[in-house]
Amino acid sequence: MVILGVMTAALRRKTDTARPTASQEREFKRAITCVRYLTDFALLSRYRSHTDSIIGYMRDYLQEFHRTKDVFLRYRATKATKGRADVVLKELTELNKSRNV
Repeated sequence: MVILGVMTAALRRKTDTARPTASQEREFKRAITCVRYLTDFALLSRYRSHTDSIIGYMRDYLQEFHRTKDVFLRYRATKATKGRADVVLKELTELNKSRNV
């Protein structure tokens, strides 16, 4: 699983963009931490057998994931958001068709 590395690289500052604010930095770190807990849980779940201590770790990782997942709620797609995205997609598709004619 390479999701943490990909996510971290995607959130890093690029030279042509403004530096993230302190608030954004904290949010990025919370997002990475949340994904790390879910990833650790998923990796442990793939073991062929589980001891009581591994199950304890899994329980802790899952609880921490649920405790930190609210960092993503702001980006949750609503019906209105999906509707606007569908309209934009349709407009872009039509624009692309007209350019290819």
